[in-house]
Amino acid sequence: MKTLRRPPPPHDSNNGKTRRAALVAVTGLGLLCAANVGSRLLDIPAIPPRFDAQGASLSDKGITQDLFTELGTPGHTSRIIDTRWNAFARTDVVADTETPDTYLVYTNGNVPTNMMRWDGKPQSAADITREFPLIDWVFASAPLGQNRQAETSKSAESRKQRATHGRVLSIGPGGGLDVLMALRHGAGEFEGAEINPSIVGLMRDYREFNGGIYRRPNVRVVTAEGRAYVREAAAAGKRYALIFSALTKTATAGQGMALLESYIYTQDALADYWKALDADGQAVIVTDQVPLLARLFATALAMLRERGLDEAEACRHIALVGVPDTMPGPYRYAIVLQKSPMTGRQTYAMSDAALDRSLTAILLPEGRAARDEYGPFDRVAAGAMTGEQFVAWWRDARNVFPFGLPAIDISPCPDNRPFVLDLNLSQPVIFKQLAGLTTVLALGLAVAGWRTARRDLQPATAGGTRQAANERKRRSSMAPRLKPLKHRAGRTSAAAPDAAPAASGASAASGVSAAAAVVYFALLGVGFMLVEIPLAQKLILPLGYPTLALTVILFSILLGGGAGAWFSQRHPEQRLGRRAAMCALGVALVTAAGAVFLDGARDALLSLSLPLRCAIVGALLLPLGFLLGTPFPAALRGFARRDPANVPLIWGLNGVSSVAGSLGAAMIAKAWGLNVALLVGAACYVVAALLAPLFDRADNRLRLSGDDKWQQQLVYRTFV
Repeated sequence: MKTLRRPPPPHDSNNGKTRRAALVAVTGLGLLCAANVGSRLLDIPAIPPRFDAQGASLSDKGITQDLFTELGTPGHTSRIIDTRWNAFARTDVVADTETPDTYLVYTNGNVPTNMMRWDGKPQSAADITREFPLIDWVFASAPLGQNRQAETSKSAESRKQRATHGRVLSIGPGGGLDVLMALRHGAGEFEGAEINPSIVGLMRDYREFNGGIYRRPNVRVVTAEGRAYVREAAAAGKRYALIFSALTKTATAGQGMALLESYIYTQDALADYWKALDADGQAVIVTDQVPLLARLFATALAMLRERGLDEAEACRHIALVGVPDTMPGPYRYAIVLQKSPMTGRQTYAMSDAALDRSLTAILLPEGRAARDEYGPFDRVAAGAMTGEQFVAWWRDARNVFPFGLPAIDISPCPDNRPFVLDLNLSQPVIFKQLAGLTTVLALGLAVAGWRTARRDLQPATAGGTRQAANERKRRSSMAPRLKPLKHRAGRTSAAAPDAAPAASGASAASGVSAAAAVVYFALLGVGFMLVEIPLAQKLILPLGYPTLALTVILFSILLGGGAGAWFSQRHPEQRLGRRAAMCALGVALVTAAGAVFLDGARDALLSLSLPLRCAIVGALLLPLGFLLGTPFPAALRGFARRDPANVPLIWGLNGVSSVAGSLGAAMIAKAWGLNVALLVGAACYVVAALLAPLFDRADNRLRLSGDDKWQQQLVYRTFV
């Protein structure tokens, strides 16, 4: 007997050529990348600043980063000498031959922090800090001078006073300028919470340049989110003479859609700083714009009004100082919030210190200063304007036009709506553009999916093609092979004809099923992002670091979602819709509960260690991820059984809807808050839960076609 052997598969020469070409391309790309490290054959081109008639550059308009403006200015003498990457940001160290004693450290190309050349001697810090008059004024006006007097005494009470009133906390100490200021003005201890780990590493690596300022015994700088650090310190009983933050927005805002803003300047943040201050301690924020100064002022008023103070009384705790337009530098305006009312003697000293440094006292209590060219701050201090009227004044374009500004929103921002840096009255233009684009794409895919599914599910009719007639004839010949229906649940085979009306309405049912499928999968895409993004934003505070929060959340949700998707494949086909509906409803309930109780729960987590917090958050999110991972694959399984040709279209619809959900989360949170975004996400899953069983039933009924009796019996068996 001769054995037949399968002939070898024919050799595909084109496949071999493709592999060789791909190997050559990958090798060439690798060599090019290696050569580019030293030669810079390919690099980001310099972008000229392009100043307009008002003197604003592209970076001032938010089109490019400040680093590109610095390197793109004709005749510049700056160069990047070091670049670090991490999960948070890109960090660049820039040296300028015209200022050899200063390195500029850029985070994501934004406004830099200064790393100053220092020999490590405290007396030489005075010469350095004079270059920054506004920050020098802040530390000179802070309650730190008494510590210098107490240093001459060796008594236990003096040592206790020095430890209590000499502690400074800097949120975002950056290149160490804040440490130099604290050392010069007599701070006993300095603590820093730096969110960018690359900066901490750079300060260590450049210790010969900066005098090892972060390694001094009374200086402690850690990698942490500033707001979370303050809350933990206050919970541990620490109190500070000065909590300082200068342009921290450049390192925490705008890190993507998932981390919409920071919690550094919200109304709840000022309340946390207030709790962490000594009896006469100060919280100081330095910014670079008058509108942001106005928002911080309105936020401070709102926080103090919660403590029972009216506007006039609240202004006794607030001081505003600015830098004249003739003086360069990004540190332009400072707001001082003191826990105790400022005395006349104190404000007199603050006014003298401002005059000595050629600064402008915008508002000082006790009538020491009240300037109105920056806004109606003086009217609020005099009790002639409420906080709400102050906010409304900036909303009127007629008032702010002399400042060269459009009408803006400076209303206080709570943690639930932490968009402090967004002063637009409406949604950002980029959000509107992207939302419009994704909406058009989603609608296009939805219409295409609905029309295609309805066409594919259209039942055959008597006037159909010959092929359809032959198919009906073939199926009719199979009808006698079916066994008679058995009696079930009080019904007999006589009930089988009741399924016939469904056959006559199959065309309408196909339209219902197609529309239900389109809406269902679109809602899952939108709802998933409306749940995930607000959760990521809300959990930054208890987890203490944005990247850590995002890692824990994504890991937990994706792990749980994968488990839910795997488990959904074990569901019987007859119950896919019901299981998907139950899980979608579970997502809605858990999300709604999170919107109500999450804020209180995250405060309780602060007393625990960070690993335990991560474990608890992960354990709470795993069940939610399981529920999130079930509705899509379960319904997709049923859809693929009915209409496999349109599965790629459904994937595309769900993906575009997810992008729309990301934008929707940002826009809803800006307008109404993160809790509302969570509730809208819950509503999406409620509607999806209602559609899931409808979609499943329509899927089974659509097996009917015309007068095919055998299909009527099959459908009857499925449902009965």
